[in-house]
Amino acid sequence: MTQMHSLFYNQWIVLVPAFLILSLSCLFYRLHRQRSAGSARDISALKRSQQEMSDLYLSTIQSLAMAIDAKDPYAHAHIVSVQRLAVAIAGKMGLQGPEMAALETGALLHDIGKLGVPEYILLKMDRLTPEEFITVQKHSETGAMILEPIRFPWPVVEIVRHHHERYNGSGYPDGLRGEAIPIGARILGVADVYDALSSSRPYRSAWSPQEAAAYIHKGAGCEFDPAVVAAFLEVARERSLTGDPDQPAAFRSGVAASAPGGQAKGDMQKAVDSIARAHQEIHAIQDIARSASASLHLDEVLSLLTHKARGMMDASACAILLPDAKKTRLEVRSAAGINEALLAGASCDMGKGVTGQVASALKPYLGRYEEGDLALAGSSEGWKPFRYALIVPLMAEDRLIGTLHVYHEAENAFSPDDLRVLGSVSRQAGRAVDNALLFEQTRESALTDPLTGLHNHRGLLLFLEQELDRARRRRHDLSILSLDLDNFKPINDTFGHMEGDRVLADLGRLFKSQARAYDMVCRYAGDEFVLILPETDSGEAFALAERIQQAVSGCIPELTGSVPCDIRVGVSIGIASYPKDGLTLHDLLAQADARMYENKRSRKQKPAA
Repeated sequence: MTQMHSLFYNQWIVLVPAFLILSLSCLFYRLHRQRSAGSARDISALKRSQQEMSDLYLSTIQSLAMAIDAKDPYAHAHIVSVQRLAVAIAGKMGLQGPEMAALETGALLHDIGKLGVPEYILLKMDRLTPEEFITVQKHSETGAMILEPIRFPWPVVEIVRHHHERYNGSGYPDGLRGEAIPIGARILGVADVYDALSSSRPYRSAWSPQEAAAYIHKGAGCEFDPAVVAAFLEVARERSLTGDPDQPAAFRSGVAASAPGGQAKGDMQKAVDSIARAHQEIHAIQDIARSASASLHLDEVLSLLTHKARGMMDASACAILLPDAKKTRLEVRSAAGINEALLAGASCDMGKGVTGQVASALKPYLGRYEEGDLALAGSSEGWKPFRYALIVPLMAEDRLIGTLHVYHEAENAFSPDDLRVLGSVSRQAGRAVDNALLFEQTRESALTDPLTGLHNHRGLLLFLEQELDRARRRRHDLSILSLDLDNFKPINDTFGHMEGDRVLADLGRLFKSQARAYDMVCRYAGDEFVLILPETDSGEAFALAERIQQAVSGCIPELTGSVPCDIRVGVSIGIASYPKDGLTLHDLLAQADARMYENKRSRKQKPAA
């Protein structure tokens, strides 16, 4: 809550001078009119002075409104679009004089109350909760309270307060109905809804102009004043992009607001663009942090970060490199954009080349792309050359996690400001990757048998369930081998459990050497092991079982101690195959276990020769 108050306070620090200018402009304007009323010596000079003051007044309002508008990354230029449409509707309805001036000003300031809405709500990527929506609804009241001390010469405050009222009384904040709603607010309500519907939001795409206009038409007499809707549809037909009266045009083209004087207009637009960029940067960093924290799976986090960073920097490609197990090399673990497939698996030595120096010195790089900086894992055929690179270290606290790269096909594509922004992103990304790495290590520990390094009982059940699901979907075979060592107890009894553990680890490696790379070898419990063989029928499983038994029978345990070792270990194996022997995980394990004991009895528990 303190952070929210601080944010709101900082916003007011920026906006108070603008409000003072606005208030003084109003006061100066009114005093000038009073002093000039009694004198008719120079009518043209009076009119010219009044016009200059009016221009100053409206320009001040416009500058303030555009600054507020630029803060919202989803609705940038919304107020100018709304104002243009509202004024066009009002013109069709014959509004003029104070009513038109009030509408023009109210349209520019109608969302000023969003200064009181926390930014985490305004920047939220998905739909608002009911509680958050109530907070947003208060912006019309807040806006009216902000503007109340300013003595506008027109009824602006009423328009701002009531632009979310609905013709049938279902709106807010006061539930006004019909013509009790100020005419300017009724017009502004239609323009505001149309522009909102025809603008994109994180949780939905923009409606087409036709869809948005159809919604307005359907709401006539319910949400909206029928007379205002009729004027809106008339404006829409006149501005149709196709000339078809049934297809209303969009009103969002050419949204740059006018300002007196070409240089003033350009400077104001630069300032507005600067505000917009700053808030878009904040939003992008928050979006990356929020999205990256949504998953703890390393591959998902890396993929999300590369795609988000590439989009944020408008880069041709993005890659994330992480250190290998020995921390002597960096390897591309995720890439997005052009050369994406070719970058997969590319690497460099720590401390060598541009990337290696970024990682070792923890200093970013901005400059020309260096050919050969990364050694590709495969062929370079089809490679599209990069011209510019921006590389920053990924850090978690003071530890190196990896490096974040953005590349571009154009020269001088990134600026020092881009370097600053990517540095901010890298701090969020580094923490997200570090959390995912920690989760991966923890998960592996939970699924790994510490003695043999093979998967444990929990890992077996997880892998088998996944492979069974894949076998069902693809209609593949799957087989299980249940292994139990023969004549193993005498090793523990004679040489001790430490020697027995060493034999178990050796046999685990032997079983793994007989299996394929995508098979799973698991220590089930004690001296029992299980092999899961995807896409393997019973005949292929039987052949593997024979090879394993032969390999074990030829293996003489290397045991230490004063007692000579004449113990021969063997292995009994049972086989179960999906779908022939069972359809569920438990059925298959039970069937394989039963057949393993049958095999053990048939071998009469004789030691392996």
